[in-house]
Amino acid sequence: MIFPPAYEGSEPYIFVSYAHSDSDRVLPVISALQERGFRIWYDAGIEAGTEWPEYIAQYLNDCNSFVAFMSCHAANSHNCRREINFAIKLRKEPLVIYLEDVELSLGMQMQLDSLQAIYRTRHSDDDSFLTELCRSRLLSPCRGETPQQESAQKLLSDFDTDPKVLFRLGEEARERSEITTAIECYFKAADLGSPEAQVMLGECYSVGAGYLPKDKEIAVEWYRKAARQGHPDAEMVLRYLGRDW
Repeated sequence: MIFPPAYEGSEPYIFVSYAHSDSDRVLPVISALQERGFRIWYDAGIEAGTEWPEYIAQYLNDCNSFVAFMSCHAANSHNCRREINFAIKLRKEPLVIYLEDVELSLGMQMQLDSLQAIYRTRHSDDDSFLTELCRSRLLSPCRGETPQQESAQKLLSDFDTDPKVLFRLGEEARERSEITTAIECYFKAADLGSPEAQVMLGECYSVGAGYLPKDKEIAVEWYRKAARQGHPDAEMVLRYLGRDW
């Protein structure tokens, strides 16, 4: 089993609590979040049954966000329960991700019922689940730029600030399936007033393209910006949605 690297820097990070028996379900989620720019620390590679060490408590104390993956295994794990209780004591406002339907003890119910929760079983696929997870306000302080975004920003800094040029670069990147670079081009062109780029951002948010979440309201706002400049595609979309501009 491949363990994703645990974050070791000084910026805000997420502490992940999970039962090692759930590694096959949790580690792919950690990897997916890291690919989307989230900084995550977890006890990578520590064998099940290892004594709860002092350094784990230190990392929990220093974290900005706390995520607990809850399952039957986690509910019966002494270490997971200690981590959750300690996070609540430290007022970390935990986010609980239910991997499955779990019958909790009364004490655990009392601890967890008031916390923000995401239920994996309520999502039909991984993309839908990850979209909800990435949109959690509890995790947003721990998100930075991905290496792909940093590379895209460096690339854009070498080009003209003409919105038409930037939009064309975005279209060329999209044709090469370089979605991150395309989105960065669209953002820069849209901010400079390109209605074509604004329409593309509306489309990106409509479907949740690349690192962008699926968000209908943000999509509508980008369509509105383009429609106010007379872009026919944006006007058509807003009419279809029954929205004004």
